[in-house]
Amino acid sequence: MDINIQNDNSERISNVPAENPKAGEFQTGASLTADSRTAEALTNDSSNRGSQAADPRSSSSGIYDFWLSHLTFVPHRLIREMLAFFDGDPGILFSQSPDDLLKAGFIMNLTQMEQYESFRNKDRLEELRETYEKSEIFYAGEHEASFPDRLRPLEDRPFGLFYKGSLPPDDCLPAGIVGSRTCTTYGREMAFFFGRELCKRGVSIISGMALGVDGYAQKGALASSETSSASTYAVLAGGVDICYPRENIGLYMQLSENGNGLLSEYPPGRRAMPRDFPVRNRIIAGLSDVLLVIEAAENSGSLITVNHALSQGKDVFALPGRVGERMASGCNELLKNGAQVLTCPEDVLQYLGIQVKKDTPAPKKAMLSREEKVVYECFGADDTTVDQLLEISTFPATILQTVLLTLEIKGLIRKTPFGGYRKV
Repeated sequence: MDINIQNDNSERISNVPAENPKAGEFQTGASLTADSRTAEALTNDSSNRGSQAADPRSSSSGIYDFWLSHLTFVPHRLIREMLAFFDGDPGILFSQSPDDLLKAGFIMNLTQMEQYESFRNKDRLEELRETYEKSEIFYAGEHEASFPDRLRPLEDRPFGLFYKGSLPPDDCLPAGIVGSRTCTTYGREMAFFFGRELCKRGVSIISGMALGVDGYAQKGALASSETSSASTYAVLAGGVDICYPRENIGLYMQLSENGNGLLSEYPPGRRAMPRDFPVRNRIIAGLSDVLLVIEAAENSGSLITVNHALSQGKDVFALPGRVGERMASGCNELLKNGAQVLTCPEDVLQYLGIQVKKDTPAPKKAMLSREEKVVYECFGADDTTVDQLLEISTFPATILQTVLLTLEIKGLIRKTPFGGYRKV
């Protein structure tokens, strides 16, 4: 499978390179150019513009949704206004030329008109869809049965979703997990932990595959894949054939397999631009029944997702953090304003109506040997490394490793994703 990697090593949304294609030009990924006409060829061929505008009600509206999803230069709100004018029927809009729209009072600039007309060719749109499918990129239009039901009530819903792998099924129990790209070690660990434990118990994880919290939450979900029927889905800010950020290429590959999915409202070949990240967050919120914020500064982009979730009537959980710590300020502010407190996976499971099984109580410390008691007392509230345990306990490495294994088997400690240990 050919993949395009967006060459930007930046973690901040504002540093994503904004590209300004020439008027009428559509950028397509290399994986789609092998033996078929690409979207770029379709755009540049002016001889057949509009020649295949068919009877708007003669076939499924899916091809018209597919057309609207390629009008990336035309503002989403303008397209919705035009659709409303034509009774919400994309087929009727498809039959209108830019001159017809101008007479109706809808104004587009030259670039937008060129793109509008260049894709207004039904046969070529069908050919382009087939081209995508050869690269295992599929499409679900809002008028098609495969479009997620959770997105249908949204006024600003996408016209459709391009995806690799799978879309979240309507009968799944999804939770969105978001947070800072520059999270702390604690934030990474908690994201991984909640992603793993929730997915293990049947909750599908929705996130954005970003660096930091998003990526670790989805890695945690994947870590439970052998014991869970739930999956994880990444909503991207660019085309699904482009891996961004490039550091998550391994995660990107896994997310297109085994019931997981990569999805985007933007067509293949479109690189992520700064304005696209806040916009895609409405889809993360829309696909989620509840939203979890693991770690966020006051100006974190994840708070945009929170605003979308609240406007959609979703509840928000926030992980408490230390007072005065920058990466905890956003979550603590959410809690002050009424967000639900996130302390353990059971908080979310109970909210979603999943029966929580009570674990067998951990052995009491009185049941431990002398060496086990010594090592157990070395643990504090934070992660503890093996080197720290060697220094505090003064035990030889061989004895310490044996004791750690015993404590882990007894359910008193657990390994963390970063090589340390923590009390359960």
